[in-house]
Amino acid sequence: MTKLLCAIILDYKQQTTKISSYLIKANPMKIGDAKPRALR
Repeated sequence: MTKLLCAIILDYKQQTTKISSYLIKANPMKIGDAKPRALR
C-alpha cells in the first residue's frame, strides 16, 4: 500500500515538472517580461 502511494506521488511530481518545463518553453517571453516589470 505505501509503495503504491509513493509511486503515485513520484509520478505526480514528474508530471508537474514536465508541465512546468513545457509552460516555460511555450512562454519564454512572458516569464522574461515578468521579471523586469517586477523590478521597475
